[in-house]
Amino acid sequence: MTTSAIGLQSSDRSLAQQNLQVVLESSLSGKSQSWQNPQSGARGSATPLKTWKTTDGTYCRSYKESIRLASGESIDRDGVACRSSDAVWQST
Repeated sequence: MTTSAIGLQSSDRSLAQQNLQVVLESSLSGKSQSWQNPQSGARGSATPLKTWKTTDGTYCRSYKESIRLASGESIDRDGVACRSSDAVWQST
C-alpha cells in the first residue's frame, strides 16, 4: 500500500503522510500515533518498530501503518523509511 492507494482522498493521504513523519521523527519504537479525518471518516495509525543507523550514518526505521476508510476497507502495510539530510523520512 502507498498512501496514494485507491479510496484515499487527498486530505486522507496528507494526514497519513503528516502522521507518519511525526511518528518516525519523534515516537519511541512500539508507540503508535493515530489520526482521523472527520470530513471523510477515514482514520489510521502508524507505529515505529525498530531504529538503526546505516554504515553511512543515515537513520532508518521500520514501521507498521494501518488505514481504515469510511467504507470499512482496511489498508495495512509494513515499511522502512530513512531520514534524509533535510530531516524528511522517505520510504524505501
